[in-house]
Amino acid sequence: LYGGWRMGPYNVKPNSNLEPERSWGFDLGADWEPIKDVNLSVTLFQNEIDDLIVAEYSRKGPPPWDMNWENVGEARTRGIEFSASLDLIQNLSSELGYTLLDTENLDTGKELEERAKHKIDMNLGYDWQEIGMSAFLEGQYMGTRYFEDEEMENKYIKI
Repeated sequence: LYGGWRMGPYNVKPNSNLEPERSWGFDLGADWEPIKDVNLSVTLFQNEIDDLIVAEYSRKGPPPWDMNWENVGEARTRGIEFSASLDLIQNLSSELGYTLLDTENLDTGKELEERAKHKIDMNLGYDWQEIGMSAFLEGQYMGTRYFEDEEMENKYIKI
């Protein structure tokens, strides 16, 4: 956060004026095993964050573009997570998770940038206990994300 470097199409600029993030939050969750080898869970969460560190982008002209680290005065994230795991056969397991996220920059009343409202995670894994090795196939879907744009009031894009 305090050093400069090149990351993909961005020149990351340091910001020595960053304040550390401070937050408080809560999670309330429940797990349920309706039948053997099937686990379900749900979690509600909320976080209140002071001085959230976010990336600010300047995408004018051809790359490389500038990326700066900035503090958001006050922010909130809240949502719900669902997950299910299933042992399909011996040593083969699968997991599916879904997150619904609501964010707000409490200083502006707008959404926080780059945070997907909908996210799905999938995992299929095999565990070779005899040789101490595991293999996983994982996938993730990220829904549209909010971005401020100087030419538009706001926009949602899929990355």
